[in-house]
Amino acid sequence: MLLALLGVILPIKLVLLSVLAIGQAILLWGITDLRFGFPIKQAALYPMTIVLSVVIGLRSMFAHISKRGVSWKGRSVVTKG
Repeated sequence: MLLALLGVILPIKLVLLSVLAIGQAILLWGITDLRFGFPIKQAALYPMTIVLSVVIGLRSMFAHISKRGVSWKGRSVVTKG
């Protein structure tokens, strides 16, 4: 979807396979949630969890590349490298 927003045209087969893979992941998380007694709504939130994980990772990568430093609870964190 992000590539489509940027104007990149994707083959419909690729988009359908991606949607199928996401659907399978949600189904598997739903089955696991039911099996272990977790709320089923967690399975529906799975795509959001993945997006947030990627955003956090990208933010960390850009902070490291730009060497602007990182702070945690008002304190600067020293990074190696």
